[in-house]
Amino acid sequence: ILFIPFFFILILFKFFNTLDSDNLTISSDFFDNKFLLIHIFSSLFSYSMLSISAVSSICVFFKSKLLKKITYNGPFLSILPSIHESEIIAVKFLLFTVFFLTISLVTGFFYHIGQYENLSFFINKKNILSIITLFLIIFFMIYRHYKGLSVFETLKVILVSYLFINLAYFGIKVIS
Repeated sequence: ILFIPFFFILILFKFFNTLDSDNLTISSDFFDNKFLLIHIFSSLFSYSMLSISAVSSICVFFKSKLLKKITYNGPFLSILPSIHESEIIAVKFLLFTVFFLTISLVTGFFYHIGQYENLSFFINKKNILSIITLFLIIFFMIYRHYKGLSVFETLKVILVSYLFINLAYFGIKVIS
């Protein structure tokens, strides 16, 4: 729910960006390519799901630290959800992240093949970081299912995934 305004801002920005100043008509190339449209929205959904998972895992970490140190129920401790609920939320949103990130990568692949007719343009730093993030989350989910992980290990994996997805979406200019 928190990221829905960002989706509308993106659409409005694209709308005003494609407004032709001569005859005030709207160029709808953005809405004509279904792969690009699905790719953009699934990328935003995967980013927002991973963001929610990261925030939830940080809450789990802080609440577990507070429970170990404090012997009374402080006001900050009572605001946070229970550790079990937060961990379930983090894992569920990681599953949604895998789903939307997979859709994003597949539609991005088909968009690049249709647009540029070769695979070399699709293989770049952004896509490699997204693929690494996807495999890291899948490996984490499988490992967590069979072996289990502590709260701190879960937090580290989710934050590393979040770092990779942020580098893939926003930080490519920093790497270059």
